[in-house]
Amino acid sequence: MGRSRRPDLVELARQKRIVYLRSLARTYRPIGLRLRDAYNVFLQELESKSSVDINVDDVRLSYRVFLEVLEDTASEVQRQGVVEGMRYGVDFLQDVTGVEVRWTQTTVDSVIKTLDYLDRLPDLVNKFEDYHIGKVQAIILAAQNEGLNPRQTALLLRDYFTRGQNPLYEAERFARSLQIYGSREGARAIYERNGVEQWIWSANIGSRRTCMACIVKHGTVHPITEVLNDHFNGRCSAIPVVKNAQLSYQFEDGISWFMRQDEDTQRYFLGARFYDAWQQGKIRVDQS
Repeated sequence: MGRSRRPDLVELARQKRIVYLRSLARTYRPIGLRLRDAYNVFLQELESKSSVDINVDDVRLSYRVFLEVLEDTASEVQRQGVVEGMRYGVDFLQDVTGVEVRWTQTTVDSVIKTLDYLDRLPDLVNKFEDYHIGKVQAIILAAQNEGLNPRQTALLLRDYFTRGQNPLYEAERFARSLQIYGSREGARAIYERNGVEQWIWSANIGSRRTCMACIVKHGTVHPITEVLNDHFNGRCSAIPVVKNAQLSYQFEDGISWFMRQDEDTQRYFLGARFYDAWQQGKIRVDQS
């Protein structure tokens, strides 16, 4: 039996998102530590080599072990993300409708189908490897053009891997994004299986970490069959449009929110160059 009083979906979504993101963070923490440990082993391998002997093949060989850990980690966080997303979706629908949402094998199968691109993980990881090996090659070529000796070149390579820790940062970003993507797809599968036909794009509106592209998407309505295609480390979520559940106030779209902000806020989100172009009528907000 449904509840007599429908909750406000926007406020409920906000509260649920906090719980959901904390849950994702808890499941990701040990995996992030595992990536960091694997990266430290990789650095130790580089440190064990003579600075004048380091070359691209040495880096590639040492790096490949780290990438194997990344591939295993990416698969694990994707699946954990789906489980968290399914729990989030079930919890959300039960609170909104008052109807018990049951776990069935059919629902699990529908979620597992969203993981079919895991078969492409090796290709994705190889691209990750190619990117950073390309960076190493660029450092070596630039050093040669500047007339640096091998020891100086090796120090530049070590700086790229140790001080900047660029590969580790990219690996963590890659793994986190897969986890979040999986959780969103798990929730969407629950919504679709329970008759939801549309969802509303919900960005973390007002946060200075939210990009302009996501602000523009905020409040737009999409069919339930559409995947929320967010960028890496994206924090947007899909609010299900539940039949007969009315919002207590109008859901303000992102562009409307942006238009009522002061000049400093608008300039911050657009950036100085795009803000000036917008003021001059050269671009629209949704083109920035």
